[in-house]
Amino acid sequence: MADQTLPTNAWPANGVPADLIAPGRKRLGFALMAAATLGLLAVIALQILYKTDVTT
Repeated sequence: MADQTLPTNAWPANGVPADLIAPGRKRLGFALMAAATLGLLAVIALQILYKTDVTT
């Protein structure tokens, strides 16, 4: 069986770990994921409160 190798300039086999996502975009993505997670947790908490008929 022949050895299959990639050319030296082919991504990701070029040997240089390239950071393809800008730091600002990473922060934005992290913030959006955090906001979505908190929103989902809030919705779940409200559903639990309404299901158990808790009055405040």
